[in-house]
Amino acid sequence: MGYLHAIKIEAIGDATKTTDDGVFRWCYARGFLSAAATVDPDGIYKDGLLTWPEEMSASVDFRDGRASSSSQRYVLRADKAGALWAELMRFRHSEVAELIADLPSSGASSLTIDVSTAGLNGTYFLEREAIKIDGGTQATIAGGFRYTVARAQIGTSTRAHPAGALDDKYIYQTPHVLAGRRVQLVRVSLDASSAYGETVLWSGVLRNITSPDGGLSLELEVDSALQLVSDSTILQDRFQGRVAVATDQQQDLQIFHSGPNVIPAGGSLLAADQQALFRVGDHLVKGDYSAFIPPRGDAFYLQIDVVPRRVFAGKSIPADLTQLTDQAIREVFSTRSDAPSNAAVVADNTLPLSAHPGKLILQLLTSTPNSNSAGPNGAYDMGVDCLAGDVDESLVDVAGIISWGDSIGVEFNNLYVGLEEAPVNLGALIQRLLTPLLSALVQTSEGLLTVVRLEDLAPYGDTSSIVQSQILSVGIAHDRNLIDSVDKVSISFGHLPGLDPSKLTGRDAIKYRRLPPGQHTSMELEVPGIQEQDVVSMLCSALIGRYHDPIPIISMACQSTADFEIGAVVKLTHPFIFQGDATRGASSASALIISRREGFSDEEHVLSYDMMLVGLIHPRDGYIAPSGTVAASPSPTSSVFTINANDFTSTTLGDDNPFVLDVSGFDVGDVLELLDQYGTPRATSMTIQSIAGNQITLTGAATATPAAGDIVRPARYAQSVQAQKDDWIYVASASNLLGSDLPKTYRT
Repeated sequence: MGYLHAIKIEAIGDATKTTDDGVFRWCYARGFLSAAATVDPDGIYKDGLLTWPEEMSASVDFRDGRASSSSQRYVLRADKAGALWAELMRFRHSEVAELIADLPSSGASSLTIDVSTAGLNGTYFLEREAIKIDGGTQATIAGGFRYTVARAQIGTSTRAHPAGALDDKYIYQTPHVLAGRRVQLVRVSLDASSAYGETVLWSGVLRNITSPDGGLSLELEVDSALQLVSDSTILQDRFQGRVAVATDQQQDLQIFHSGPNVIPAGGSLLAADQQALFRVGDHLVKGDYSAFIPPRGDAFYLQIDVVPRRVFAGKSIPADLTQLTDQAIREVFSTRSDAPSNAAVVADNTLPLSAHPGKLILQLLTSTPNSNSAGPNGAYDMGVDCLAGDVDESLVDVAGIISWGDSIGVEFNNLYVGLEEAPVNLGALIQRLLTPLLSALVQTSEGLLTVVRLEDLAPYGDTSSIVQSQILSVGIAHDRNLIDSVDKVSISFGHLPGLDPSKLTGRDAIKYRRLPPGQHTSMELEVPGIQEQDVVSMLCSALIGRYHDPIPIISMACQSTADFEIGAVVKLTHPFIFQGDATRGASSASALIISRREGFSDEEHVLSYDMMLVGLIHPRDGYIAPSGTVAASPSPTSSVFTINANDFTSTTLGDDNPFVLDVSGFDVGDVLELLDQYGTPRATSMTIQSIAGNQITLTGAATATPAAGDIVRPARYAQSVQAQKDDWIYVASASNLLGSDLPKTYRT
């Protein structure tokens, strides 16, 4: 079985095609498809791909939270892809109409468009969105014409389009916006039997187009989605100004506005309770506001009511408000639950910012400029213009980021975004939030943005492994990484206006004495969203514990069957891999993938990895063992009984809850013991034959019939099978041994 590779460029295609999104697939030989009419019924596979990258790479460094993903370069043969000249090399675009009424992103009014021109029919481009206008629905309205419209055509996304005097309301018949268009490398089997059953191998955004040979070929320079985040800036257009009048008697501030947003985002959609969070000089206040134009002129002013005079956080408000005259003022956003909202009902797609780490990252990534109203780009699009990371949700691993946030164990309850005067780099902000959590934003092999963490152990039930037959390297490179350790960690926290942040420092005294002179290494971090010292102390201890010993790194090339992502923990088995006792021959040793290089051509497909041998540092990690309570019904027998669903687990997955049913901690072949409700053993050496729902069937009759309220749990270490010994934590003896084995460490 072979494959055909192709690239897709957002907005380049044919909106009349109905089988798929109509985006053209530029490939090197459509004729290679054994059933082209079935695989490509719309004829959107186009010959013309001349060269495409033979390697894609990605890496992560958890020490500083930095990650990288390679950019790509594609070359298209223009003489075979004539349409591309018209689409990609057009410098002038003719305006065919103007939008005369706002086109929202959703709702009934988003299905019709009001424009200045009659006779429109077909595909058009409004800002970054492709729309299809049905000319047969034309109706005359005041000042123009109304049509039925189909939104988000040719792989584009729905956006709100205002029609104000200063807005981009021009409609074109050709794609006039190319920068930042999504580009995907896809693969389809040559003998595929269904239409458009493609696998996405990589996604990025279009950066530049060149033609080195006068038009014979076109070269596309494509950045990764990760680079898109690194280049993004937020808070450029937030509300800001200067205190023109500070009236102590009325206890309010009159603000002369100096930016493009005439009112704050907080409260902007509310008829009443218009509140926003402001930094005024060195003070952070929450105030009611209203807009007005004073009699003496036509300049725009905002009046902020600061009654009662209560600081939201940070330095107290002066008793004499006139001291605030001429102070700079700007809107700030917070994760505090009492921070202002832009909606009557607070949700994941409204202000205030979420304290949940995963939801917060998604809000920052996927929010789009939508006039401060919840946007169309997924469940976390707040639509706040100045906070718009504007990464298309199709480029984001939403479920993976939420799962990471659920498991991380902390929340950003006191984060303030925008305390600084200057705009904020989105990539740097996310990196600053993630690094203290031993986490980083990375890009998957399919081009999706996700968050990974420095882990010692794969998720419960994950059987990811690489065995000797999959390893192509003749020799496996080992790097002892001798001095990659940390003896001091300093974390600043509690960042508030007008006040110095708190600082907590932890030192690894043993590591300090062991390191050679001049090799002492410290980590300087800030946790901008956490003010609780006990939480910061926990993070500090975790970092010191993590980097007490340098973690060895190995490198190897593997077959394409060993396909794993950055951040995955896999089990390695190979006779040449060193173990902790200096012997060679690792069996199911845990390794964390920190670098991935995928090389593929028509002849071969090779995956090369750099891996941290976390299993050498923490070889005996495990989970707290499962338990179950025998249910009252159905009536148990000596070999069949049912346990309750959630006596010892919750329904939410997490590090300390790796499964959502008590029975999920048990497996066929496990050896159990039975205790009464007081912990007295009633039966031992019970082996599981099968599990159906919450019902457990044993291979033979237990020595005591389970009774309602009895407890079942794994047998003692010596009686347990190897799979149980690998997964669960057992209490070691006084000599710090489990039989003849080394003890384990609790995972969390």
